[in-house]
Amino acid sequence: MGLALESVVGIWDEERDRAVCMAPEWQLLAFVRRANERFGENERRIGRFRRLLEGGVTKGKQEKEWESKENRAKRMREEGLLRKGKEGGREARSHGLGGDLDMQLSIELEDNQ
Repeated sequence: MGLALESVVGIWDEERDRAVCMAPEWQLLAFVRRANERFGENERRIGRFRRLLEGGVTKGKQEKEWESKENRAKRMREEGLLRKGKEGGREARSHGLGGDLDMQLSIELEDNQ
């Protein structure tokens, strides 16, 4: 919800050097009620923002310790190998194999000529 409220409620009469109201009283009262509601909402938003700043919230993420370039590369490599192993096991099972990726098959072809 936007918090701004703009409406023309009057004009400036230059000949008489005074403001002239163009909106009826009931409409002005409705504008005042709406403005007060929006001020209240704005106060709630400011309070929530202030609490988040004071609490040092990191938007749901926990801060991790800094890891060196070498440690990160090692961790990423290990995670990649682990994922590759899991994907390979799924693929082997889907083809009816036992899922033993260490098993090696060798086929000997004889030349019939």
